[in-house]
Amino acid sequence: FDLDYECFAPLEPLVAGASLVLSYKEGSDFAKGASNSVFGSAPSHPLWAVVLDVLRNRSRTPLSGHTAVLFSTGPAVLREALRRLLRLRPGEQISAPMLTRLRETLGIAVLDSALLHPVTAERRDLSKASAEGERPLSAVCTHHFVSSWVAHNSSAHADTERRRREGHSHAALEGAGLSVLQENAW
Repeated sequence: FDLDYECFAPLEPLVAGASLVLSYKEGSDFAKGASNSVFGSAPSHPLWAVVLDVLRNRSRTPLSGHTAVLFSTGPAVLREALRRLLRLRPGEQISAPMLTRLRETLGIAVLDSALLHPVTAERRDLSKASAEGERPLSAVCTHHFVSSWVAHNSSAHADTERRRREGHSHAALEGAGLSVLQENAW
């Protein structure tokens, strides 16, 4: 788990019988898909060999800013590994039947966003309304999206939020972005 999760109920019923567990996030842009904010695995699960291959391939790509972290070490790596396991062609989307196939063949459980991410980063202002009666009844946890690995800049955040409200589906990937922290004070 990322450290900025708050859990309301045990995960055990959701992960019973799985040899690997990933979370899935809804979102309007890059945030949508498998996420590395929650994951767990039995030793030597075959997904990790594919993840290491993706990491090796992407380590040669020059990147900068916070989106580079997401592309080269974060959720985009897991998504590409799942795509490779499913042998998807470029542009082909992962579907619910494909996730069922991953569960049946490799024991991979991709947990629905309503269970772990009832409020997305794009709707984070609604997380203030996370009183128990206002979150989905099925929610087991919520992610507060603190992003402690980036140097926060209020004007950059405000600009991104403005572009999201205006309907820019890739607002988090546009603009200068936030720099990645080189060290953390705590």
